Amino acid sequence: PPAGKDYQLWASVDGKGQFLKTIDTAQAGNGLEPLPFVENPQSFYATLEDKGQTAEPSLKNVVLFGRMDKN
Repeated sequence: PPAGKDYQLWASVDGKGQFLKTIDTAQAGNGLEPLPFVENPQSFYATLEDKGQTAEPSLKNVVLFGRMDKN
């Protein structure tokens, strides 16, 4: 990410963003990282945010999005 920014991973649960993790790009490529369990997510997405965890995701900077289907 650009200087002063972090990628953050979120889940959408009942229409609200639930923070999961700040992605440590210094560790990228070193394998999978565990994430908290999320019950009944509608989607997962990553946003580009100012450094430090934000209370709400900035949806204008979504860099990755995946919808969950119940099928």
